[in-house]
Amino acid sequence: MMQENQPKKLTKKDIKERVVGGWRAFARFFKEFKWDKAHVSVLIKYAVEILLFAFIITFDLCMKDFLYEFVEVKNGGNITVIDGFLDLTYSENTGMGFGLGQDSTLGITIMTAILIVAILGYLIFFKKEKAYIRIPLIMVAAGGIGNLVDRTQLGYVRDFFEFTFMDFAIFNIADVFVTVGAIVLILGLIITLVFPSKDKRIPDDEEESGDVQGEQGETAREESMQAETASEEGAREESDVYVTRPAEEGTEGAERASFTVEVTREDKKPFTISEVKEDGTDESEGE
Repeated sequence: MMQENQPKKLTKKDIKERVVGGWRAFARFFKEFKWDKAHVSVLIKYAVEILLFAFIITFDLCMKDFLYEFVEVKNGGNITVIDGFLDLTYSENTGMGFGLGQDSTLGITIMTAILIVAILGYLIFFKKEKAYIRIPLIMVAAGGIGNLVDRTQLGYVRDFFEFTFMDFAIFNIADVFVTVGAIVLILGLIITLVFPSKDKRIPDDEEESGDVQGEQGETAREESMQAETASEEGAREESDVYVTRPAEEGTEGAERASFTVEVTREDKKPFTISEVKEDGTDESEGE
């Protein structure tokens, strides 16, 4: 029982299969896209993640431009925000986040670009991961791109926030998103390892197909049932109607009679009443 609850280790073959299957499902989703509930719900999920990704990058770059103008140009590079706690201090960082790895812009730029591509690929191909895995990865990738833009355009990263109550490196908004995203991601991975999912994983292409086609199948079944019901009702309306009514019993010597009402919609024939007596003779009356 303990071995069944342990998460399965991914091999190179498993990763390759998931990447290929994820890419096929991703391409098939847009190729077969329809404006129905199943497809739109998945599209909304992608749209929310893309908007979050774009917001982080835009917010970081806009704040860097604003703070540079406000702190460096107008106030000489330093402003006290909360005395003894927080200052806005302009700094040009040629290393990694929080001032680590100074004077290695080229190497850090290459590593950052590779990491961002890997994260984006993971988000595309492993799209069935939980939100507490995907959202932190989006934060890390978006923050990394914010700093990558500075490195490629300026040769350094603009930092502004400085805690004055402790000896800590100056940082920027992108560093905050990267750090918070990394912490949440680590916590999410710990949760996944401690409380592994009991559900068996299936390939992403099959899951995608099931998600998109599940509700379509239900809708198709409902439409099929409605069509069959309508067909049966139409057939009953177009065909003749026969009503048989036995005579009351209990009267001694009374004749047993059977009445048959025939109605034809197309020919509009009058109905015929047939009386069958006990002796077998048949008397019919009609208009």
